Amino acid sequence: MKRILACIVMAAMMVVPFAFSEETDPMSVLKKGLDVDFILSGHESISVNRIYFDADGSEMFSAFLFAGRDVDGREMIISEDSEGNVEILSDAGCVGFDTWSMKMYAMGFVMDEYEENILQMKQNFFADVRLNEKFFSEEVKDGARIITTKTYYQGDFIGGCDVVEYIVDAESGLIKEIYEYFEDEAGERFLNSKAFVTMDSQYEINPVLSAILETENTRNVYVHLPDGTQMLFMPPLDTELMIIYPEEYVMYEDEMKTRMYAGQEADEEGNYPEETHLYLDVFG
Repeated sequence: MKRILACIVMAAMMVVPFAFSEETDPMSVLKKGLDVDFILSGHESISVNRIYFDADGSEMFSAFLFAGRDVDGREMIISEDSEGNVEILSDAGCVGFDTWSMKMYAMGFVMDEYEENILQMKQNFFADVRLNEKFFSEEVKDGARIITTKTYYQGDFIGGCDVVEYIVDAESGLIKEIYEYFEDEAGERFLNSKAFVTMDSQYEINPVLSAILETENTRNVYVHLPDGTQMLFMPPLDTELMIIYPEEYVMYEDEMKTRMYAGQEADEEGNYPEETHLYLDVFG
C-alpha cells in the first residue's frame, strides 16, 4: 500500500473493559483481541504503530495503521509508512500519496472491491495472517498476560520458527504490544518487528489530502460494467484516478473493447479530461 505521514492527534486513553476480560484460553483471547470489528464495537478507534528491524537489529522503517473515525466523525481505515506513503479508505472517499511518483491520487473501487479491500486490511491489521500459529506459552507479569505463539517452518528452514509475543492487558483483554522474532534451530531469537497498539486515538487527515475529498472542481469518469450498468466516479479535475477492479476483468478505453486502458495523462495545466468513459469486461 501507498502511504504518507499525516498529523495524528492522540486523545486521552479510554480503557473500556471487554466482555472477554475473564477469558482463560490464550488463543481465544488472541482471536478476539486481533478482531478489528470486535474491538471497534467497544472503542472509537484502534491504531497500530509497527517498527521493522534488519538482521543486525537496526530499524529499517515503520508502518502505521488506523481504523475508526477521524476528527470529523468519518469512518476510515488508513495505512501509512515512514517513507511518506499513505492510503486512506473512507466513506467520504479514497485517496493516497505515492512518494515514488510524488503524486496524489484518488481511488475508485468497482463492484465489490471496496468491501474486499477493507476486509483484507482488517484481516492483516496486526500482521500477516499466520495459518499455522500455535499457542506455546503464557506468563503473567506486571499486570499483563504475555502470550507466546510459534509458527514452524518447513523445507529449507525446517527447525526454525516465527515467535510472536502478545502483551495483553490482564483486566481488559486488550493487546498493548506485539513482538515478532525469528527463532533459529538453536533457540536464539532475532527481533523482526515490534508494534504498539493504541485505543481511542483521533486521526486528522493531512489538509492536502483532505482537499481532494472536499473539492467541488471535479470531473466525471464513467465505468460501464458487463451487465449494462455503469458506475460514476468524480475525482478532482487535477488528480489522477486509480481504478481498482477484480483481477479476472480487463478495463478498456473504447466501447468496442479493442484498446486496453492504461491510465490517463494530464494536460500541460495538470488537468485530466472532464469526461471519460471506460468499459469493463471479463478477461479472455
